Amino acid sequence: MERNNKYPIILVHGFMGYGDEDGVSRFLSGWGFSLTKNAVKYLNKNGYETYGPAVGPINNAWDRTCELYARLVGGTVDYGKAHSERYGHARYGRTYPGILKDWGQPGDHAKIHLVGHSFGAPPSRLFAELLANGSEEERAVTPENELSPLFKGGMGGRIASITTLAGVNNGTTLADFMKVGGSKAFQTGYLMLATLLGDSPFVSQLIDFRLDQWGVMPNTDDHKWHVKLHNPLKYMDKIRRYNENREGGIVFEMQLKNVYAFNQKVTSQPDIYYFARPACKSHLNDKGEYVVDDDASLMAKLVGKMTVRCKDPELAQYGYSRPAWDRHDGFVNTEGGMAPYNAVSEAYAPDKDLKPGIWYTFEPKDIDHTGLMGMGQPKDAYHGYFLEIAQQLGKLPE
Repeated sequence: MERNNKYPIILVHGFMGYGDEDGVSRFLSGWGFSLTKNAVKYLNKNGYETYGPAVGPINNAWDRTCELYARLVGGTVDYGKAHSERYGHARYGRTYPGILKDWGQPGDHAKIHLVGHSFGAPPSRLFAELLANGSEEERAVTPENELSPLFKGGMGGRIASITTLAGVNNGTTLADFMKVGGSKAFQTGYLMLATLLGDSPFVSQLIDFRLDQWGVMPNTDDHKWHVKLHNPLKYMDKIRRYNENREGGIVFEMQLKNVYAFNQKVTSQPDIYYFARPACKSHLNDKGEYVVDDDASLMAKLVGKMTVRCKDPELAQYGYSRPAWDRHDGFVNTEGGMAPYNAVSEAYAPDKDLKPGIWYTFEPKDIDHTGLMGMGQPKDAYHGYFLEIAQQLGKLPE
């Protein structure tokens, strides 16, 4: 297959996902969900340099972006002086060696391709925004010698493309269905679990919640085999702090209203190619309602019943309309996974003359949301889908 660039592909996992560094990936990859279906290993084997770094499974888009930057270039995660003070958590996080220390230098590592699944889409887009323009808010309150390069900006041109896989580019009615109470309850339960297990091999050897900045768990690098369970009730003040700002909790960030506000602030960069790959695994039943297809995963079937329950007409001001928003993949509405409503977009075609700064939207793929993680997918079909993405990105100009 002809290639015009050999830029690395960075797979950014979604809500409650995990990455290469998590121990569970040894036998249950976050990009394949089996021992033999790891898309990261498959693409590397086929000549496409690919990484699947881990970021906080329920951290918000900003925190995930800061973590992704440190993962790539190395160094200590800086969540920003202004941001950390607003949300009431620690400013600095963990220190990482860096997987692409020469990123931005001439050659094959001059740029990267970002591929974000589900809630991996917002941090991918925010990453591009901060690299190019930095953060005026952080620059205003941070001494120059303390300011993270990520917040300085001036690093545009380091991202070749952004591809979203059923990304929450316009939101999901699943998050709106949960409303305030349900969102806070879910987030509280997850943080209580992280607190309970934060000093156990489950976290250090399987899935790391990466919530250190909130003070609800220790740095597992220092407690790899320290078996100790904590009483979550003793940490309720810190858990409540996470829930205080409704724009800072990950479930709230996926609601249509907050995604709409996000899209006003994070716009398309003129030098980046954008691709939206939505999914649909639902159909009209004899009652005229969209239901999840019979061959979808059990998880998609159960969650999909909540996704279609929210039909709030107040959401129309943020782009919601029926029946367009009734189609879904179990977790994310097909419309939610299209190009952002405020972006310039076109339908993708293989022979189209692609231009940066424009979103190209693919026809919805017949797959449920968990299928994009590999659940229930035949190995050849799953690998073929990611190889198709890699080949398409490799054809982009340098």
